[in-house]
Amino acid sequence: MTDTTSVGAVRSGAGYTLTLTAGPHGSHRVVVEILGYLRHHQASDTALGLRTGYDRRRFENLHDRLAAGEEHFTLRDLHAVHAALLAAKSPALFRSEEDFAIHMGAFKETVAELAANLARAVTQAG
Repeated sequence: MTDTTSVGAVRSGAGYTLTLTAGPHGSHRVVVEILGYLRHHQASDTALGLRTGYDRRRFENLHDRLAAGEEHFTLRDLHAVHAALLAAKSPALFRSEEDFAIHMGAFKETVAELAANLARAVTQAG
């Protein structure tokens, strides 16, 4: 696991405390970039809802919370983050791997590994 794909999760009350690595190559930056891209480039509320399971207002709130460094999230929030990571890899959003890397600052394989590590961390946290 690299800084770009590192994710930790601990059960905390009714939700989870999420740990993402900071810095220019950290997993926090990648997650915030991807949610921000989807937030601003999904023209329709329906497309955003289909891709993430959240309506626009709720998704924007989730993005803002992550960008601000909040660490406590519900399972539903983490599902939306996981879905956003997987949705970002869709060929419908980016014409090429190069286009994806330019916009996201990471490769699709890195984002796939980040999504898998998020699922693993949350599953292990119970």
